[in-house]
Amino acid sequence: MYTIAPRESRLLLRLMYLYILSLPFFGFSLYNAGGRGLGRIDWLIGGLMLLVFLLASLGGHLKIIDSPAAALIAFYLCTGMLSAINIIGTAQTARFVDFATKALQLFIVTPLFFVISSLPVNEQEVQRLVRLWCFLGLAIALHTIYQLFAQLFNLPFVTLALNNPTVGELSTRVIFGYTQPASVFREPSFMAAFLAPPFILTGNFVLLKKANVLFFRRNWLNWMMVLLIGSAIILSGSQASLAAVLSTLLFMLIRGSVSRRRIVQLGLLAGLLLLLIALILDAAGGDFFTAFTYRLQYLLLNIRDPGNTAQVTSVADRLQGTMVGIEVWKRHPVFGIGLGNLQYFSGRQSTTNNPWVQLLVEQGLLGFISLLLVFLILIARLNQLARILPQHSFWQPLCVAMTAVLVLTMISGLFTFVWTHPYRILTLALANLILIQASHAHYSESNSQ
Repeated sequence: MYTIAPRESRLLLRLMYLYILSLPFFGFSLYNAGGRGLGRIDWLIGGLMLLVFLLASLGGHLKIIDSPAAALIAFYLCTGMLSAINIIGTAQTARFVDFATKALQLFIVTPLFFVISSLPVNEQEVQRLVRLWCFLGLAIALHTIYQLFAQLFNLPFVTLALNNPTVGELSTRVIFGYTQPASVFREPSFMAAFLAPPFILTGNFVLLKKANVLFFRRNWLNWMMVLLIGSAIILSGSQASLAAVLSTLLFMLIRGSVSRRRIVQLGLLAGLLLLLIALILDAAGGDFFTAFTYRLQYLLLNIRDPGNTAQVTSVADRLQGTMVGIEVWKRHPVFGIGLGNLQYFSGRQSTTNNPWVQLLVEQGLLGFISLLLVFLILIARLNQLARILPQHSFWQPLCVAMTAVLVLTMISGLFTFVWTHPYRILTLALANLILIQASHAHYSESNSQ
């Protein structure tokens, strides 16, 4: 086994910090053409990481990943390319461009999984990566809460339309700007999806009484951090992210990783904080309760009657897209229809609005099962490590937390962010990195004894 040279190692770590910091701006592009962001900052930094890693490997400095998830990710990449058989020989230029765009994303994010998983890190550096991720979530949560008050009191820097959690944005500026999908600073549903993993991470450490290892020394500050991130998710109005978070908390309860009493305490404190914010907003004319009740009413309406078009909501759109996708998949079950080709087979839409169904449609059963196995293997091995690692160690609560984050990611994959999204690959790769480093730490400790 080779190791990355110290110079390349330091450069990769610095690029990794920049990569995490760039993810909230994933819709921002330095150059747009035809509605496509060709100069997105997160892709550029990810590309630099791949280049540095490639140069290190050519120089004989390469760390070989010893995790089954890595092999399955490679298989996932192959199935994506196999799906190209459905467009070979096509005369439709637009169809080829759509495929090439998705294929390029797959070619970047899949090797990026290997690069992040292979980062030469120790316990302190893993702490810095996790801490940066969560504090970035706190900063975005504070920004979200500020946006609520900024809209009410005509304060400067209003960028988030919290009255419509699925506004989206498509910029027509040629040189630079936002391209669809918009960043977390432009669309509340994406903001909530971005905040959900940091909320579960910080929540696990707080509930396990280990938060002072990563965050603030004073416990009440750690509780406040979790409450602020959780309140921002609720205030965003994103029902998809809220459902994913609640489902993950239910998983944590069933698994028994944290006590029921502490989860109830967290829920009560979050409810009181949300009530306080809502009362202030309503007193200022924000009508928070009315808006929340209105959205809940149409959510229930769409669940009872998916075909109702009187009020088109994100729920109705996702249900319709899922049904269309399943019908298309039935005709191409094994290899799928090819990346970015749904609109040419359905004749109606280019996305199912359900990343799991989108994966099934585009890459067939092979791609779907291979990515699902990545999740299941990582969850199983992290869960196994969490049970055998000593509770006083740093790695034990981190394995518990990342298990919950992976469950959250699987659930939120029903709603938001396609699987080639850089944020998704960050979650999977960090879980794999933590698994590898925790396994090595446990092995070294066992040998020393």
